[in-house]
Amino acid sequence: MKKQITWFGFAVLFCAATASAELVRYYDVDPGTDNLWTNTLNWQYKPDGSWTNYGKLPESDDQVIITYGDSVEIDAAGLAVANDIDLGKYSVPGNLTTTSDGTLTTTADIVMNGSIKQTGYSEIGDPTKLINYGTNTIGTTLNLALASNLVYNAGQFTANAINLASAAEVEAVDGGVTNILASTALFTNDVTGVVDVTTDLTLADGVNSVALLENLGDVNVVGDIETMGNGQATINNSGLMQSVSNNINIGANTVVNNSGTMTAKVDFDISGGTVVNDGTISTLASSSAKSTSGFGDGFSFENTMNGLLDLGWNLKFDAGTFTNRGTLTTTKAFFMGYDANGGELTVYNAAGATNIFSGSVEMGRIDGSAEATLINEGYFRAGSTGGLQMKNETQTIQNKADGYIQAGILKTAMQADSLSVISNEGWLNVSRSDPYGYFASVAGTTMVHNAASGTFSVAHDMTLSEQATAFTSITNFGTMTVGSDLYLAVEGDTEFAMLGGTLDVDGTLVLTNGGTGHVDLMAGTVTAADIDLLSDGSCTIDISEGAELIVNADRTTELNGMISDGYITGSGGATAMASYDGTNTTLSAEGSSGDPLVIESGTMNGSGEFEVVVSGLSSGTTYYLWRETDLTAAPSFTNEVASIAATSDTETLTDTAPPAANAFYKVTD
Repeated sequence: MKKQITWFGFAVLFCAATASAELVRYYDVDPGTDNLWTNTLNWQYKPDGSWTNYGKLPESDDQVIITYGDSVEIDAAGLAVANDIDLGKYSVPGNLTTTSDGTLTTTADIVMNGSIKQTGYSEIGDPTKLINYGTNTIGTTLNLALASNLVYNAGQFTANAINLASAAEVEAVDGGVTNILASTALFTNDVTGVVDVTTDLTLADGVNSVALLENLGDVNVVGDIETMGNGQATINNSGLMQSVSNNINIGANTVVNNSGTMTAKVDFDISGGTVVNDGTISTLASSSAKSTSGFGDGFSFENTMNGLLDLGWNLKFDAGTFTNRGTLTTTKAFFMGYDANGGELTVYNAAGATNIFSGSVEMGRIDGSAEATLINEGYFRAGSTGGLQMKNETQTIQNKADGYIQAGILKTAMQADSLSVISNEGWLNVSRSDPYGYFASVAGTTMVHNAASGTFSVAHDMTLSEQATAFTSITNFGTMTVGSDLYLAVEGDTEFAMLGGTLDVDGTLVLTNGGTGHVDLMAGTVTAADIDLLSDGSCTIDISEGAELIVNADRTTELNGMISDGYITGSGGATAMASYDGTNTTLSAEGSSGDPLVIESGTMNGSGEFEVVVSGLSSGTTYYLWRETDLTAAPSFTNEVASIAATSDTETLTDTAPPAANAFYKVTD
């Protein structure tokens, strides 16, 4: 029975053993001095140029050379040599098959070279083939070198090392025609096959080489499994591939499709490769094996709904794209932007997917790290102690309507020149209930938008703009809860806009504590157990009709004093007032001349323009769209990019030349 497979542009025949196949039965008369050859005529080549036919096994120290298109079969008699086996001498193919009861043993190398020149026995591109149904034991290295080489294993295959496509691209000249031939290797390990490698298994080390590893059985490598990145490598695994003691390293120009199990004792690393995982990829996590797997250099990884990615101790991402539709776990930390290599990183956690990190999640670990965007529609959990930390550069979190993010603590903009952006449409839960369970915006610029569908809960304190360099902007349409105190502006600047929904503070609402703060109560309700005000102008409040600030204590004197001093004002012509009903003090406004301005949406159109839809307009009034691109400090909004004379309650203002980077917009009349 013959089965034809087309691979990299040429046809390969897998043939069952036939009666015409030859047995290795040739030797030279001067052991240790000459090479053994076999060819289609069953002759041995001797150095003096004579041709002689012999009928005995080779001496153990002979070099076995199979070439000129010969196909040699090893049966139960076996073949054992203490020298190289050269398949494809002078780049003319030769084929060697071990039957199910056969054994092949060499204490040296097997070197394979396919055809790179036309002869009377072969055409350019003919592969050299090594086929094993029995037992092959290679003392040193199996090296698939020049041109096209094929290995098929359905038995036991043991080698000290395996190099697939190790040779660089070559030019072969035939009849005045130059043929560019890459080192091309196909290694297939079938369902019954077991491959054991004592040191390393490498793929595509040769420049412009091509290597394909198809594994349906077991591949056990003591050292590294590594794609070298010099050529193109593909690994299709539906069986077991494991680095028993070391790493699995996926280099550039590599595609991995895993529906089986891939396991590394230490790290699973990706440097520019592409991985699709529909099975299990794991590393060993223990106190002694503190693995830190790293993905970077423009990597692409998709973990399917069936995929489990369990990467031991730590996991670090640099520039690239990661999509999770299954389960991702680590025992300790997860870094989005680890080294100072720059670039952009996108992490997408799909609906129904799970990310669980027992340690901290850090975005932008150091200055120069990748700018990361986390898009979450599933379950994403950071550790209870380290929590979720947004440190350097520009880091963005988009928590969608179905998304749930839980972190013990949340710290944003931890460096003065950093920008942290959070958009929440789902549930963002800062869950640690002791005094360390807090949300803190630290030193740079933090922008938080809690949508109407969003729930943002903090178990303990919320401390905003902790350092003098900090600027924090929070807009709330949904539900926000703070389990203890909310400090509006510790030392920096904060703008807090209530555009709807609720903000419940179980402790004290401390409006300033050394910084400057502004609160826009445009809609919705703020409740607090108490309020701490500084009447020195460091905090101002604008309140619109329909919005309320409710304090569970009598604070009418303080609030009315700030109204008298002009620090609390009514928006749209309304009058601010504070009243006490014996239980609660309520700050409200009456007599507004119209609805407050509300930015409904901001989106890019098909022409590359940024459209801002705003409501609450008064017909005949001119409104202005302001843009600020420097978000490392409190925006000054001196750049007018659009204006419109309103003819209805809702209009669209368009920035016709928006910047490629982040920008902040404001609408005024």
